[in-house]
Amino acid sequence: MAAAVKRTFAASVGIVAACLMVGLLGVVAVTGRWPVDAPRTHIEASGILSLSVDRVAHIEFSADEQSVVFSRKPGEGWLINGAATGPVVASHIDTAIRLLTNSAARRVLAASEYSPDQLAVYGLDPPRFVLAIAETGGNTARLGFGEATPAGNAQYVRIIGRPELYLLPRDLGEEW
Repeated sequence: MAAAVKRTFAASVGIVAACLMVGLLGVVAVTGRWPVDAPRTHIEASGILSLSVDRVAHIEFSADEQSVVFSRKPGEGWLINGAATGPVVASHIDTAIRLLTNSAARRVLAASEYSPDQLAVYGLDPPRFVLAIAETGGNTARLGFGEATPAGNAQYVRIIGRPELYLLPRDLGEEW
C-alpha cells in the first residue's frame, strides 16, 4: 500500500510540475517575453548628482596647489588642460561622471547629525579635493571630497552649498 501511495504522490507532483511548465510557456507565448524581476532589470539613477553625462561641458579638479581642467569640445571629445585625450581617457572621464549620477550614497547625514567642527575631521574643511562640474546650460555643481570613513569602505563627500554630507563608495573618489 505504501508503494501505491508513493507512486500516486509522484504522479501528482509530476502533473503539477507539467501544468506549471505549460502555464509558463503560455505566458511566454502570449507576452513574447520571459517573466523577469523588474527591480533587477530596471536601474534608476540614484547618485548625488542628477545630470546627464552628455550635458557635462567642463570639469575642474582642484587639490592643494594642483588644478586640472577637463573640457568637452563638440567633435573633439574631452580635452585635459586644452590637450586632446585618447578614447580610453575620455571613456574614463565619462565613467567617473556616470558613477556620480548612478552610485547611491551609503548614507546621507543631515545637518543635525554632525557639527561644523566635524567637517575638519571628515576631511571636508578644507576638502582633500574639489570637483566643479559644469553643464552645457551653465549650471555648476561643486563637490568637496574628504577622508575615508574609519571602516575604509566609504568617503565623505559634500555638495558645496548644501548642508547634507554623503558617504559614497570609496572607489568613486578614486576615479578622479
